[in-house]
Formats: sequence, structure tokens, C-alpha cells
Amino acid sequence: MIGAGSQTEIKLSEIVVLKGIIAKVEEKMNLDEAYVFDEGKGQAAFVGDSLYINQFNQILAELYGKDTAILITLYEGDYEEVAKFKLSFSNGGNLFSYSETEDRTSKKVLYRPILRVDTFLAEYLKQKELWEPSFRIKRPPIRCISAIPNDNLPGKMQYEEKDCQDIPKEQDSHQK
Repeated sequence: MIGAGSQTEIKLSEIVVLKGIIAKVEEKMNLDEAYVFDEGKGQAAFVGDSLYINQFNQILAELYGKDTAILITLYEGDYEEVAKFKLSFSNGGNLFSYSETEDRTSKKVLYRPILRVDTFLAEYLKQKELWEPSFRIKRPPIRCISAIPNDNLPGKMQYEEKDCQDIPKEQDSHQK
């Protein structure tokens, strides 16, 4: 079992083929202006606008039906079933999607897994950039700001914009 706050890689035993999805995305979505946020370092890339998520959910509903879901069963050890849940196709979300509800009877919080369509779209765009030499992913502008302690200022910090090249590589992006 995966402990609270822990993470692990999960491998699917079957591949899920989404026939027609790329053609429909190309036909119905304009992803030329979509920003792709990609930190690397083992983190999933994502498209940063809920407009694209809503459009993609509509495409999934149109292609496969609004009530389509994948039934996922998690096993541990010698195929001991530990969890079973449905992953809805047309109610996908992003990193910030609300995926918990309260069971009114037991008052327990229930977590509903969601399909991260923002990640699917970002990975698709990364592949498209490889396939089509003229296509370029739109990357968000980056500003690097340094915090310098200064006891003479309210908040005791002074902020200064720096050239991002001056920031050591080992610092996390949230420190820039």
C-alpha cells in the first residue's frame, strides 16, 4: 500500500487506445496559443488554461460518450484487491481540480481520481513539436527575482530582478 504523502510509479497492465483523439484535437482545438509549463525533474508538464481542459472534455464526451469511464482496480502483492474506482473520461481536470467530496452518511472525505487532461495536452504538444519542425510550443515568460534580507524595510526583505542565468541550477523554480 502507498502511504499517505508517498508516491510511486503505477504501471497499467493494458494500454488504452483513444481512437480518433488526435484528429479531433487538431480539428476542434487551437493549441497554438497554449502555454506549456514544463519543470522537468520528474514533474508532469501541463497546459495552463482551463479553457483547453473544458474543450478537451467536450471532445472526449463527443467521441466516447459523456458517461464513459475506465474502471481501475489496484492490486497489492499477490493480486490482493486494495481499491477499485472509475476514472471519468469527460470530467477531466488539471492540477488544481476539485476531486474530493464528503460522504453525507459517514461524514468522511472521499477522493475522486480525475483524468489529468492538462498533462495529456502538454505531452501531446511536446510530441507535436518533435513531429512537425515548424511547430513551436509557447512557453511562459520567466522572471527571476532574488530576495535579499534588509532589516530597514517593511517585511525585512528587498526584492531585486536578476538575470535568470545568474541563478544556480540546483535551486528550485519557486526560489527564482
